[in-house]
Order: sequence, then structure tokens, then C-alpha cells
Amino acid sequence: MRMVKFKKNHSNLGLIFILFIVMMTSLLLNTIGKRVSNQMIDISKIIIKDVIINTINANIKGDSLKKYNINDLIKINYRDKKVSDVDYNLENTYDILIDIKSSVMEMIPKYDFSGYSYDVKIFDNFMILEMPFYNYSSNLLLANLGPKISAKINYIRYVNGSVKTKIKTYGINSLQVELYLNIEICSDIVVPFINKENITSMDILISSKIIQGEIPSIYNGLYESESKIVKTN
Repeated sequence: MRMVKFKKNHSNLGLIFILFIVMMTSLLLNTIGKRVSNQMIDISKIIIKDVIINTINANIKGDSLKKYNINDLIKINYRDKKVSDVDYNLENTYDILIDIKSSVMEMIPKYDFSGYSYDVKIFDNFMILEMPFYNYSSNLLLANLGPKISAKINYIRYVNGSVKTKIKTYGINSLQVELYLNIEICSDIVVPFINKENITSMDILISSKIIQGEIPSIYNGLYESESKIVKTN
């Protein structure tokens, strides 16, 4: 009887030990997995920002915006020869955002990723980023080891924008009008354990011109205004 009882207790201890090992292994993998996923999110954000901003700066500004001028997008209203408010042509603003979205979608597949130390593959409207599992580690000997972990990046889910004006005094009875387009490009990043929305925003100077007029003294020589947000799908 004692032998049977001893074997039963020994069996229970073995089962408890196995369950403990499984739980600790699961906890360790979950912790490491989240660290790897967070590292991939951070890297993906950097790559998305670089690609979108560089693409817009290098290829889009002139081609997409040269057909628009300041009169297509805003109308400055006066009262007693002084600026009273600004009206915005949101329909033309929407057209610009659509042009930019189309241009980015067209140019990203042609983007040169050779400067990055990660594998990036481009498909129709998304990219796949691959990173060694131990890249999250600060250890240089381990950073390039382990199986490849992938992040799927939908680089443009939608584009939002608004038009901003800065009107400031320029000489006597003259004003300098600067027109900016604020762009917000939403991307989705999907990695193990995390699905993250990422916003890349930037201001683009569309036009600057000198016009006749004055700014009311309450604005201290600078009148700023912004349109409503224009949304695209």
C-alpha cells in the first residue's frame, strides 16, 4: 500500500512539475512575443513615415499641385478693405487629396528599400516587413538571429486633409498669403498580438502670393484660418 501511495504522490508531483513548466514557457513566450511585436510596430512606423513623406516630397508636390492656384482653393473676404474671413473650396481640396492618394499608391511600389536592413516586399496596396525574431534584443550578436517574423502594413487606408491659411502684413496696404494643405494618412499595421492604426501627418505649402489689403489690429499682423477636415476613403 505504501508503494502504491508513493507512486501516486510521485505521479502527482510530476504532473504539477509539467504544468508549471508549460505555464512558465507560455508566459515567457507571451512576454517575448509582445516585445517582438512592439519592436515591429516601432520599426513599421518609421518605415511608413519615411516612405510616405519621401514619396510626397520627391514625386507628388509639383505634379499633383501645379494645376491648382490659390484662387481655386480660397476666397478672402474683406470689410472696409480689411480681412474679415476666408472661404474654402472643399471640393477642390478633396480632388487634391485624391490625387495625392493615387500618386502615393502608384509610387510606393517603386520605392527604393535598399537602404533599410529589413526585408520589405510590396504588393497591391500593402507591404510585408520581415524581421529576425531576436531583433528586439539590444544584443548585437542575437539581433539577426531567429526565424523571420512578419508585419503586414496597409500603407494607405484613408487620407484626410484640411486647408490652412496664414495671412500676414507685407509692406504698406499689402498682405502675404500662404496656403497650406495638412495631410493625414492612416495606415494599418498587423503583427502577432497587435493590430495598430498609424497616422502620418505633414503640412505642404501649396502657394504663396502678395495681395492688396489689411489685417485688423486685433490679430497683431497675422491672421490664421483653417478649413473643415476633408475625408476620403
